[in-house]
Amino acid sequence: MAKANEYGIYCLMDMHQDLFSRHLCQLFNDQTDFFSLVEPSDIRKAEGCVLGRDPQGDPIHPNNLVRGDGAPQWVVALCLPDKDVGGDVWGLPLSCARGEASTSAFFPFTLWGINIFLSLDVNRCFATFFAGRNIYPDYTVPGDGRNIQDFLQDHFTDAWRQMARRVARYPT
Repeated sequence: MAKANEYGIYCLMDMHQDLFSRHLCQLFNDQTDFFSLVEPSDIRKAEGCVLGRDPQGDPIHPNNLVRGDGAPQWVVALCLPDKDVGGDVWGLPLSCARGEASTSAFFPFTLWGINIFLSLDVNRCFATFFAGRNIYPDYTVPGDGRNIQDFLQDHFTDAWRQMARRVARYPT
């Protein structure tokens, strides 16, 4: 914002949550090791998890390249309490995970726009955020007591307040 203001560039703030959160698809393979946070000797290779084959026929293994935006991991964990969000096999295809509670319903090789409609986990998160009072009327956040929708929306509102405070001094 400071640099944009120096040049008179106006900015539009956007939380940009197309797929709700990057933490729904943390483990995937982009066919490079660039920005990967796991070593080639990662345990998932030893367990035989292969997402496909490259043009030379070599196996394509998942990595955990973290990119994207949206809700933080704690929000995803609250929206999907039955899942091991952030566990060691979170985000792997079901064929490579130890069970449905270990992974995401995200489809790693599908265009993001399609995943908005096809991923059950993405849809559950959006539904919890926007309609939690109706869908989960008895789901109150442990230690807080508010319904999940109210809890999440209050935190989202507070995040916007924090952003507004930080950029309020810039007219752009």
